[in-house]
Amino acid sequence: MVKFRDVLRSAAGLFDIFKRGDIKRLQNEVALLRQSVKGLEREYWVPIGSAGEAVVPRERFVKMVKLSREYYRNNPYYRQAIRLYSAFIFGRGASITSNDEGIQQKLDVLINTYDNQKTFFSPIAQIRLSNKLLRDGELFVFFFVSPDNQVIIRICDPLEIEEIITEPDDQQTELYYKRAFRLSKSFGGELKRLVYRSVEYFDYTNYPYAIPAMMDLHSPETDDCYVMHVVSPETDILEQRGTPPLLSSVEWARLHMETIQDFVAYLRAITMIVAKEVVKDAGVSVEEIKRQIEGLQGEIPRFATRIEFEGGDEYQPVERSGNLASVFERVARATKLSVCAGTGIYEHYFGDPSTGNLATATSMELPMIKIFEQWQRFWESVYRDVIAFYLKLQGIDEVEAMKSVEVKFPDFLKKDAPGLLNGVINAYSMGIIDGRTAARIVLSLLAYDKIDEALKIWEDEAADSSSGLKTGMYVLDQVRQLRRIIETIK
Repeated sequence: MVKFRDVLRSAAGLFDIFKRGDIKRLQNEVALLRQSVKGLEREYWVPIGSAGEAVVPRERFVKMVKLSREYYRNNPYYRQAIRLYSAFIFGRGASITSNDEGIQQKLDVLINTYDNQKTFFSPIAQIRLSNKLLRDGELFVFFFVSPDNQVIIRICDPLEIEEIITEPDDQQTELYYKRAFRLSKSFGGELKRLVYRSVEYFDYTNYPYAIPAMMDLHSPETDDCYVMHVVSPETDILEQRGTPPLLSSVEWARLHMETIQDFVAYLRAITMIVAKEVVKDAGVSVEEIKRQIEGLQGEIPRFATRIEFEGGDEYQPVERSGNLASVFERVARATKLSVCAGTGIYEHYFGDPSTGNLATATSMELPMIKIFEQWQRFWESVYRDVIAFYLKLQGIDEVEAMKSVEVKFPDFLKKDAPGLLNGVINAYSMGIIDGRTAARIVLSLLAYDKIDEALKIWEDEAADSSSGLKTGMYVLDQVRQLRRIIETIK
């Protein structure tokens, strides 16, 4: 990989070669520098397509995904941003339920299957799916259908999808996916290329305007499989391939890390003991100095490196002037703020709690919450699409059946919980809300996901109480206890 600071060092070295009058070497170094600059552009400046460009060239897409994956592995800021997105979106995990008993039985078969839990529905699988979408910009969800229409869900690497085949005059109707992949070494490592049908193709055969030439182009080996293509909501609506949503922050994450590395190198340099050598036998030592310096051509000496000579030379301490620490601090924060702008996450989430306070927590984080809520709605639509396709495979009218299905995500725990609890108690005491409503608000505030079950327990206990307390008074007492607990642990 071409390093930005290495290019700067090469450029700085040209002046020394020019002063020595070595024209031939100067020409060679200029040519090498040009190649390095081109390599730098190829490495870090990735064109991600323009509006209206439906088919992004594959090599450009591959470069985007590989760049995003590399920074997810190696850059702590990029990784932290993706980690926070997934944590805020899914928290303890999303739940999928239906108030129709028959539909719920169908859902239990799909969701509670071990293979599907591992791949798609368990809290850990949800976090991994979120990480992958944020890192790669898209998901390819494979539905393997058994003869009795039971489904096993798997995820495919987007880099294995070579081409998306659409209707000739409609780029948004995806019918087939060309996939190239290698079998495991245990099975010979053979490269295979297969064509899979999309979930849209399932209804396409009955579409009145379907094009006959677009029918049955899939590979016979994939008769039992359908594919759903999920793209990041940050992707342009006309682009076929997904765009990693946080990719705009990659360059700034890199610059921030390099700024920190340079600052560490600077600190090491200024804390070293450096002396200048006063040469007594100038006639011999100067030639020796010249010989050793010429031997360093093409290398970058370490900080405080000096050439030593035998003899009675004297060493005098070198005084330093200037302090770049404040400059480095300003540059480091500027680059970090650019990472924050690209990810939508405030800087105190990147390891600097000194920038966070109560005002930040209660007002400035509102845009973050809105972003995460939008992503929750996006994932809700993804899970609803998966459930709808599964119900369709079961021969059920998915439009009607989905009215009974709820995909619920954990709520965000509010920072000012004690104050809100006081408001609930006052509203109940004044008769503005009843006890059941007060309890529901409190449990929602605490991000409790089994509210109806809790209310049933409270009501049963209140009805059985020997003191004859009504449900509302019992709930009020529970609210007060919750307030004391929150005030204790906040």
